[in-house]
Amino acid sequence: MNRPMSVHSRSFLVLPILGFFAIILSIFPGNAQAASHLPAQAATQAPTQAGTQAPSGPVLDKLNPGESKLGTISAQNTEYRYAIDVKASDQVLAGVTGDEGFTPAMELHAGAADKPGSQLTIGLANPIFGSSLVVNYTFPKDGIYTLVIKPGYAKGSKVGRFVITYGLVTFKKPTNGTAQGDVLPSNGFPIIGTIANTVIRNVYKYDGKQGDKLFLVITGLNGLVPSLSIQKDTYSDDGTPVISQDAPVASTQPQASLTYALPTDGSYYIVVSRAKGTSIGQYIVTLTVNGASVQDELTPPNTFTQPSQMPNKIDTTGDPSVMIGRLRDQGLVPDGGELAANVPANLFIEASTPGLKTLPLNLQEDVSARNFVANVQVSWTQAGDTSACGLAFWSVGSSEFAAALIGNDSAATLLQRSGTTFPIQYILPSTLYTPGKLTTITLIVVGDNVSFYINGQLQTSLQGKSKYGAIQAALGNLGNNTKLTVCNYPSGWVWRF
Repeated sequence: MNRPMSVHSRSFLVLPILGFFAIILSIFPGNAQAASHLPAQAATQAPTQAGTQAPSGPVLDKLNPGESKLGTISAQNTEYRYAIDVKASDQVLAGVTGDEGFTPAMELHAGAADKPGSQLTIGLANPIFGSSLVVNYTFPKDGIYTLVIKPGYAKGSKVGRFVITYGLVTFKKPTNGTAQGDVLPSNGFPIIGTIANTVIRNVYKYDGKQGDKLFLVITGLNGLVPSLSIQKDTYSDDGTPVISQDAPVASTQPQASLTYALPTDGSYYIVVSRAKGTSIGQYIVTLTVNGASVQDELTPPNTFTQPSQMPNKIDTTGDPSVMIGRLRDQGLVPDGGELAANVPANLFIEASTPGLKTLPLNLQEDVSARNFVANVQVSWTQAGDTSACGLAFWSVGSSEFAAALIGNDSAATLLQRSGTTFPIQYILPSTLYTPGKLTTITLIVVGDNVSFYINGQLQTSLQGKSKYGAIQAALGNLGNNTKLTVCNYPSGWVWRF
């Protein structure tokens, strides 16, 4: 049998995200028997609106390292220009994310915002940075440069909101192997750094408030085994950290993470170094404060209300438009929408290593949506004892994803991670399917509400934290798994609203 496998198959361990089932174990010590909900906290530093806005024409503003700003492209203001002040050999990492249905473009120009000069580069898609377009550029000389946001060339609306995040990796002369001065964005936007023989520590300062909850994730690349730690009030090379974590050595992309609630107002120093040994290489580090995400600022108002009680059974047969018509007649989904993806016949994903592996449902590129119905068939002929198959959704990037899985141990899982918070936590035994046998998984996702059906019967309906993100085939293996798991998807589709 010919089964299509894509080069896009990927593991969340490639991104700065914890393996899915490692998360489940940390949430549910022992045998969990109940679902729970955690309220999401507000971002510490929410994106601000842009500055000088003329009645018509470009909007002129500036950005500081680590800052995010919210803007709106309209018929009157078709361009935003953000001035940035840099030094020679500094590296800019700027990302822009558009509202649902709006795809912005980003350009980097020489010169000031009021008179930008020649174009130096453009924003490009990069899976490390989730759904953002990213400008990655090293400056040849000191000066003022301008990031320009305008409507993109993709299909869809030419007006809409966007969030821009500005990261800057400055060129520094280390002191005794320590480099300081850079700022980490607090909304989970990734920053790339390097540990070398001359720079064995990079230090990032965060000024926070009592109760702020910091979530840090670092992934080592090109041979680096990274280490994370936090020092309080002041930094010194031989200072005592309040918390630390080394990545495991025996891993191709070693990863470490920290969660820390600030005990008092003040300055905290995030230290990136190498674990025991002399490893060198690049790393990707993210900081999420109080569950902040660029997606939060782009959440649209929900004008459709589902019933307070979702039906226990739905009919999952027929063409997509026929099934959507039935759901619409029952008042379960809004009007309109479109068929966003048909799953290729016998799509499959396989892995024996721990974590959550994902694959685009159409094999080419991710299908993204905030509100949708996904209806897919899944089966497996071999799997680890506690491995699972299903769907990932609301997948934005670092520490921002959700998943609905059915396990080889007859457990159904519905989980969402949003930075340091877990808006949805659910894992319970299910009698609605036979492990390995052909099973229909249906997700009805409208606003914050997620309804999880297995073979047309309601497993659970819970409230999460809505994101505009990718919908993907997903395979999960526990941390101690060594058996090959193969998830087969004979057919399926996604309808996007």
